[in-house]
Amino acid sequence: MPQNAYFQLTNKEDGLYITLFPPDIGERGLTFFELNMYLTGIKAERINKDMLKAALAHQSRKVTEVKLSDAPIQPVTETLSVKMSDDKLSAVVRVYSPSNDGRTLSKTEFVEKLAAAGVKFGVIEEAIDEWMINRRYCSDFLIAEGIAAEDSTDAVIEYHFNTEHEFRPTTDEKGNIDFHQLNLLNQVDVGDVLAVLTPAYEGTPGTTVMGIKIPSKKPLRLRLKYGNKNIELSEDECVLTSTATGHVEMQLDKVVVHNVYTIKGDVGPATGDVIYDGTVRISGDVLSGYAVNATGDISVNGVVEAATLIAGGRILLAKGIHGEGKGSINAFSDVVAKFIQMSTVFSGGTVSSNSILHSKILAKNSILVDFRPGLVCGGELKAKTLISARVVGSSTSIANTTLEVGPDPSDTEDFQNLEKLLVEKRTEQRRLRLISGDVNRSTPLSSKTTDVRTQLSILDEEIDDLLTVYRQLKLEISMNSKGKITVSDVVYEGTRVVISDVSYYVHDSLATCQFMKKGPDVNIFSL
Repeated sequence: MPQNAYFQLTNKEDGLYITLFPPDIGERGLTFFELNMYLTGIKAERINKDMLKAALAHQSRKVTEVKLSDAPIQPVTETLSVKMSDDKLSAVVRVYSPSNDGRTLSKTEFVEKLAAAGVKFGVIEEAIDEWMINRRYCSDFLIAEGIAAEDSTDAVIEYHFNTEHEFRPTTDEKGNIDFHQLNLLNQVDVGDVLAVLTPAYEGTPGTTVMGIKIPSKKPLRLRLKYGNKNIELSEDECVLTSTATGHVEMQLDKVVVHNVYTIKGDVGPATGDVIYDGTVRISGDVLSGYAVNATGDISVNGVVEAATLIAGGRILLAKGIHGEGKGSINAFSDVVAKFIQMSTVFSGGTVSSNSILHSKILAKNSILVDFRPGLVCGGELKAKTLISARVVGSSTSIANTTLEVGPDPSDTEDFQNLEKLLVEKRTEQRRLRLISGDVNRSTPLSSKTTDVRTQLSILDEEIDDLLTVYRQLKLEISMNSKGKITVSDVVYEGTRVVISDVSYYVHDSLATCQFMKKGPDVNIFSL
């Protein structure tokens, strides 16, 4: 096998000599650093380093002998140099030849010296046996291999339904809302698989060449969480299955299946008012004077007249609402209606419609009327972040239309009440601190002292908690000043625009524009 350059020390009567053996073609030569380290390790003294450097500088293909010292040394046995990888999963060894009067190592001694150097695991005995037959000096060879820790696998949950609550309706080629493909609900039947858990796998630990255990990475462990109703968990706790027909959704980190109440026909004299813990689907109309109250979603395929709809989820009106000034809609989440006319609508999310006429709309998020015809005429529309429409007002008559974006009045009221409460709490805090000071001077160890200090401590915590809510609410209100109103076609004269309590009246019709607050004023920009 190819051989690097190597050396051998020779003790003679007149001193210590070193014989330099040249490398095979293509192999590495000797370096002064390596030789110097070796000589230092065996405690060779008064070495002529200049002579050694000169000999190394003129290494050739010939064997060279150089005198290093006038003093001989003790016989030197074969010497091992062990290097481990940074991760301690492999080790290489380099062997240096014995002096002319030294001896070679047995296999047992070789293994003992490896152990002394820290290599105690994964020793490759075949490599030792081969080296014992063909000794090669000053050449590294692999002598031990550890075992890497096996990779662990995190647990994974695959949900077989859409877990997102975000919603924005799709439109067809004409710009109308497609009420047939809204995908509002994740419908399920008995026996449907809802979620599958692939459990975590913790890999086996590894071992370094030093015999030290390498722990595998701790995997992420998960479990299927679900509501107790309408869901079954498999024996191995890896599969959730629906036991009811209804719709499935995530509530925080739990899978929940709701029942759905389907009314085939109108809500009217035949049904009375509908109050239901779940989702309500109505194939007909909701007649004037009746109410539907559901903890889940409400969908109506017909027309809603002067009725009341209250939902803990979303409300979908395929043919809209004609409220005659008495119709009312209140949804915790989004409201989608083909048209809204002479009605009051509150949405905890976004209101989307093809047209809104003479109605009062309040949305916690946005109001979108950019589906054809996209008309807003008359009434008041208020949203936190965005109002988007195609046409606002009327070209034939001045309609009193107000569009407003900004903080929710309830948020503003809560903020003001919180400010008043903080003033009261801080006044009480100052009073207790004054009393505490007097008590400390008079009776520092009395029960009265303890009582006042306890009250003050509780009050301090209350104020800290109130300040946290106060700062958060203040930030939320300030961020709402960045809301905007966009009109993609035209906004007519008579429209009032309000952004964070700053008003702007449209005196001349404007086309394709957006309104935003910049500084103290409402500014108009092109789309």
